[in-house]
Amino acid sequence: MSRCLKTNAKFSIVLALSAVFAANSVLAQKKSEIADACIRATEAGDTVAATDLASQIKEWRHLFSTTTIKKAEQCLQAVTGEHWKYFSTKGRFLSDDEARAEQDFIDGADDRRAKQKEDQQRLHCEVIVAEFELSKLEEEYKSIKEARKLEAQQATLRACTLAYKKD
Repeated sequence: MSRCLKTNAKFSIVLALSAVFAANSVLAQKKSEIADACIRATEAGDTVAATDLASQIKEWRHLFSTTTIKKAEQCLQAVTGEHWKYFSTKGRFLSDDEARAEQDFIDGADDRRAKQKEDQQRLHCEVIVAEFELSKLEEEYKSIKEARKLEAQQATLRACTLAYKKD
C-alpha cells in the first residue's frame, strides 16, 4: 500500500471517529436541554409539554452525564409525582417500585456471593472427605486382594504338599 493511501486511511479513521464523538456530544447536549425544558415546563405549569418531555426521558438508555441524569430524575419526579432513579445496571430510569426492586437485587448480590462462597467451601470439604474415604476403600481393597492372594498361595501349597506326601 502506498504511503499516500496509508495516510488517507488514517485520516479517514480519525475523521470518522471525530464525527461519532461530535454526534454523541450533540446528543448528550440535546438530552440535557430536554431535561432543562422539562423542568421549565413543570415550573411554568405546562403539564402537556412536561408530560411529553418526561415520556421522552423515560425512553433514554445508557446515560453518562450525572448532571443530565439528575435533571431528568427531577423532571420525572415533578411530572409523575413518583420517585425516579437512574440505574446504570439497567441503563435506564426506574420508578419507585422498580428502583426498590433493583436496589434489593443489587444489595442481595453480596449475600448471594457470600452464600455461593460458603457453598463452594462446603463442597470442597465434602470432596476432601470423599477423596479420603475413597483412598481408605482403595487401601482396604488392596489389603483384601493381597489376603486372598496369600490365601490362594497357601491353599495351593497345602494341596501340593498333600499330593506330594501321598505319592
